[in-house]
Amino acid sequence: HHLVQALRVGRRRQPVLVDRAALPTGQSALFAGEQEPARTGKRFAGFQGLTVINEYGAVAFRADLTNCGEGVYVWDRGQLETIAETGTAFSALGRFPIIDDGGRVAFVADLIEGGSTVMSSTEGRLSVGDFESIRGVLINDRGDVVVYATPPKGTLGIYHLGARLLGVDDEL
Repeated sequence: HHLVQALRVGRRRQPVLVDRAALPTGQSALFAGEQEPARTGKRFAGFQGLTVINEYGAVAFRADLTNCGEGVYVWDRGQLETIAETGTAFSALGRFPIIDDGGRVAFVADLIEGGSTVMSSTEGRLSVGDFESIRGVLINDRGDVVVYATPPKGTLGIYHLGARLLGVDDEL
């Protein structure tokens, strides 16, 4: 029984289906085409949110760890890279990391010192504006960053550099 998480048809690659599946052994695994980037067991206790694949086949995902932590990871050409884990700087990581075609990963993180922020694997903390809560982030290959977030005394919406693009109660 497969649960389809994302489908990306690339200009430079063959179409690749990315999915998460429950295995007969009771474990869960992530698949990118015929490849298996990760499975539950020694390191991973489970997978959260959507698995995302970029134009070149690099897969970004959020996992729960067997040691009760959380992590954001990228699997690319058979290699697993840790982008961030909870413990030192972060108390929690958002469930929906994103990866652009250059391999830059962005994700929401709750800081141990308090508050939430948007992090980039290449630039560190990104300046996105003042928000009460940040639910997720989207990036593109030009470096544009938008967040779905709630500003202080505001409403949930989509924001770019602190300016609201679309809010929950806005007419389309």
